[in-house]
Amino acid sequence: MHQHDERSSIAAASPWEARENPRINAFLAAAGLGSRRGVERLIAEGRVTLNGAVVRDLATRVHPAADRVECDGRPVVHAKRRYALVNKPAGYACTRNDPQARRTVYDLLPADLHTLAHAGRLDVESEGMLLLSDDGGWLHAVTHPRHGTRKEYEVVVRGIPNRETLARALRGVESRGETLRLESATLLATGAGRATLAVRLREGKNREIRRVFGALRHEVLRLVRVAIGGLPLGALKPGSWRWLAPEEIARCLQSPSITSAVKTRENPRPPRAAATRAVRRGWNPRESLPEKQFRPKPRTFAPAARRRVDFRKKG
Repeated sequence: MHQHDERSSIAAASPWEARENPRINAFLAAAGLGSRRGVERLIAEGRVTLNGAVVRDLATRVHPAADRVECDGRPVVHAKRRYALVNKPAGYACTRNDPQARRTVYDLLPADLHTLAHAGRLDVESEGMLLLSDDGGWLHAVTHPRHGTRKEYEVVVRGIPNRETLARALRGVESRGETLRLESATLLATGAGRATLAVRLREGKNREIRRVFGALRHEVLRLVRVAIGGLPLGALKPGSWRWLAPEEIARCLQSPSITSAVKTRENPRPPRAAATRAVRRGWNPRESLPEKQFRPKPRTFAPAARRRVDFRKKG
């Protein structure tokens, strides 16, 4: 069930590691000495030294390549980071210990990967791409809205939303005191009283897509995350996992540009002025319009000249 290549089982050192000096507690936790709270107790008890000096300040920074860290007199080796991708099936919870005794994504992984943290969550009914790592800086860059990493989903809803409904989803809907909005929505297919859409999010609040379409009276029947940043899920089978290659680690933070927010593939519609020019140039409505035709030429406006009025009486 698991798919991986032993030759690339551990990725190279994190690119975030080279530009960030982690705090001493994060460094020890990443080295496998315990949880954050567990290693903080080690520090408080004076059992950790940095370059021969006892460390008690949790804000102390460590340079992994130059500093020598010891715990109980033994050197702490900073292990190389690990990055994994799981295709989560429906029915699995994104947690290590579920109070409802449901199956979790860690049941899909070998025991030595149960210390990895997951980047964001998928609810129990949702499926698709889930990233896991022991690199906290990278996980934060993937999940925090400030970094703007886009997530793409394939969503099946009951009913067929029209263009105005999708536009409302982009403008935002109110749900439980929050304003929720999609970044883009593309209608892929319709049939049997349901529609399949490609949806992109940048922030990703709790069950955001389900709540948006629920507020618009289109129940979500299936939700699959198919891409994070510039990395697609690919052909990985549900319930399987694999390691990320070094070049894929950075691709997760590279989001493709969005040329149009709301689209329907059956009838793409450019802005009116651009469409008029495009038709004159032989535009085929079944083909995508080149991006440059969406951009109207810049117009400059000179201030109108004041009329001179002579109020003097003639005669």
